[in-house]
Amino acid sequence: MRQIIARALNLDLDTIQIYSSDSGGARGGGAWASRGLSLAGEAAVLAAEDLLENILNMAGHLLQATPTTLKLKNNVIMGTGGESLTLKDLAKTAWYQPYNLPDGAIELFSVGRSYTSQERPHFMANGIQGSLVDIDMDTGKVKPLKHWVVEDCGNIINRDLVDGQIMGGSAQGIGGALNESCHYDANGQLISGSFLDYAVPRADDIPPIEVSHIITPQIGTKLGVKGVGEAGVIGAPASLWGAVNDALSYLGVRVNRQPITPESVLNAILNAN
Repeated sequence: MRQIIARALNLDLDTIQIYSSDSGGARGGGAWASRGLSLAGEAAVLAAEDLLENILNMAGHLLQATPTTLKLKNNVIMGTGGESLTLKDLAKTAWYQPYNLPDGAIELFSVGRSYTSQERPHFMANGIQGSLVDIDMDTGKVKPLKHWVVEDCGNIINRDLVDGQIMGGSAQGIGGALNESCHYDANGQLISGSFLDYAVPRADDIPPIEVSHIITPQIGTKLGVKGVGEAGVIGAPASLWGAVNDALSYLGVRVNRQPITPESVLNAILNAN
């Protein structure tokens, strides 16, 4: 979010601070459904554009210049005639000397915008995943060797964050496919309710994950981004499951339920014709 605002205002990233409000007072439903950047990011860039217009209008009043001839760059408002004013000095003037600006100028430093997609209710990201696995034919244990993800999440604002989110989701998906399951006893009591019993993946369970991108900007938006939050976790189980059944295909058997435990794989091997 800081990158989006800094880019829209042509400011250094270090000058932008994000303050998270109390979630108990927020009117929104949260960032679920991979909508954090695709919706909040659009609202942020709209607000930044409005704020930039206000800044240039106020600076134009002080510099006696037409706002359209001014530009904000590196925290300095500059005009075509050589006139300039730092953003810090403009803010100080608005706060300490408001009489030098039109009435209500101080309020123009605070901008709020919302965003709702008008053309379509959803932004559809898409991708493909592949897995390479090794199966111990004596024990049925599946060892993931490599995992690939090619994702189209539109324009990428921060490649490190996007790749990290995809890798983390893929790790969750791989763990869910191989280990995770809720077990109940005969009385309906959950017996896998802690990390002692519920087998989440560890670092040595996850293979190297290679992430690549195809970029198709989302039409009808300023940022051109799509959601990426569920990309890894949705595709990884199916990819790994397909790799296991492909490895067993020469035996004419398939594993048809998750998690793909050594027991289920070994049973499939032993039942091969």
